[in-house]
Amino acid sequence: MLWLLLNACMPYDAEGLLIQAVRDDDFVVFFEHTIFFAFARIEGEVPDERYTI
Repeated sequence: MLWLLLNACMPYDAEGLLIQAVRDDDFVVFFEHTIFFAFARIEGEVPDERYTI
């Protein structure tokens, strides 16, 4: 059994990692630092097509 710990810092990374986490057969823990996103006002472009990281 393999555990993956993920932490994205940009919207592009977050979406790609979440898509990959759903497709993965192993357990995945995805951390999202809500305070960081709330105060930093991080914005970024995310493509419409599906992609993984």
